[in-house]
Amino acid sequence: MSFRELWRYSLARPNISEHIPNIFTNVLGVSRGGMTWKTYKQLTGNHVEQKAWHSISGKVAKAVAGNEIIANPFLSFLDAPCEPGLLIFHIDRTFKEWMKRESTPAIASELIWDFYPRWAGAEQVKSMETETCDEDPNFRFHHESSLKPRGNGKEKKIIIDVYGKTVKQLKDVQDLKNRIINMELFEDSIFDDVYVYVVDKVYYVDRFELKILIDGEVKSCRSETSRFPVGFTVRRIRIGWNDFEARCIKRVSKKSFTKMSVSWVQRSRFWYYFRQGIANCEKYGSGAGDYPRITSLVDHFNIPNFGVQERDHDEIG
Repeated sequence: MSFRELWRYSLARPNISEHIPNIFTNVLGVSRGGMTWKTYKQLTGNHVEQKAWHSISGKVAKAVAGNEIIANPFLSFLDAPCEPGLLIFHIDRTFKEWMKRESTPAIASELIWDFYPRWAGAEQVKSMETETCDEDPNFRFHHESSLKPRGNGKEKKIIIDVYGKTVKQLKDVQDLKNRIINMELFEDSIFDDVYVYVVDKVYYVDRFELKILIDGEVKSCRSETSRFPVGFTVRRIRIGWNDFEARCIKRVSKKSFTKMSVSWVQRSRFWYYFRQGIANCEKYGSGAGDYPRITSLVDHFNIPNFGVQERDHDEIG
């Protein structure tokens, strides 16, 4: 493809990034289903299923929802325990990341009612109601993406089959307003404790099967036979102070956000931090939450460095 042809092609189709695989088709290899060379090179070594999922999750989420939504970034339930009510934090970028204009990192934490302090009373800390707003056990989705280099290169292919779907959402998101929320652990930390996001709607599939093939031979396979979240939408929340100088939820956005320009951080790297510090996490046992306070635990335990430098942008997006 000559430069003139490429220029005319871009005028006819303004979003040229979507057609880059077609350019590679004519030059370096044959790409089908949108597989890029970056994905092709990543389909080796460890965590192959996660890398494959990262490349196709957006297509799966869009097929299930019928429109663009935020795709679940991880296959691991520990890294992305996605369900209605999940609280998502932004993490401050380092100066180097800011200079490189890298996207803001984000991480899933716990359910928002786990942040309600227990001293606020039983009515305050009870979980919110959810409802099923869509369900289709007969839903099916099949997608293949592959790339075959010209010459003697091996063809790599990703195949996913999805069966059934369910959509759940918080029954009344605006009920979050004025709720007392404990952000003691996150003040003066790398986490943004003023603007956070809560998952208000989650799109699940009943089961799926993911395969990675090299020259037609299955090299790796991942199957989920239980309900798995493939995407979600969020509401933006602003946290302030009430008249008694207690942290509380001051505002909840009226509309859901279907996009987040972030790089997702693995939650498992901060699991101990969340376990010890979130106010109402008695589900982790008596050693978690309000009693004892996190301030008395930091020096006692050898808590590792939780700097954002530990994440890998290239691996997880």
